[in-house]
Amino acid sequence: MYLASGWLTKDQRKSLDDARQVLNKLGISNYATYYDGIKPEKESPLRRWGMAFRMNLGELEYCRAMVAVIDDFDPVTMWAMGHFYPKPVIGYTSMPNRGLNIRLAECFTAFANGNKELTEILSQLDELILHPSKFTESLKLKVKNGG
Repeated sequence: MYLASGWLTKDQRKSLDDARQVLNKLGISNYATYYDGIKPEKESPLRRWGMAFRMNLGELEYCRAMVAVIDDFDPVTMWAMGHFYPKPVIGYTSMPNRGLNIRLAECFTAFANGNKELTEILSQLDELILHPSKFTESLKLKVKNGG
């Protein structure tokens, strides 16, 4: 599972930690740049930046599903979602009552508002990977009906 999230602010790291905790509790192997990747500093040689980028691309290709934390619509997370599509992407937010616009809803296979919903969706991960359209249809109804 690829876990896409910003991690530069305290709030971003909190949401990332929350999502990763759910994955770990369910025993789902996962990759998140903040924990597992190469994090070059501004002063790092360009070679290190390229290594970090290629490592993340490799993980995007390898992983079969993604959880994307969208609390603040981090641009790198949005890029990763676009690159990962059309594989299953589970949108996740820790912000109560966060809605989705139609473009994001079309990118997601499922959407979790909080840890409880994320746990429910991930407990059906095999089904989500094998039959994503079942989840996508219920997501579209949820968005159409206002959440």
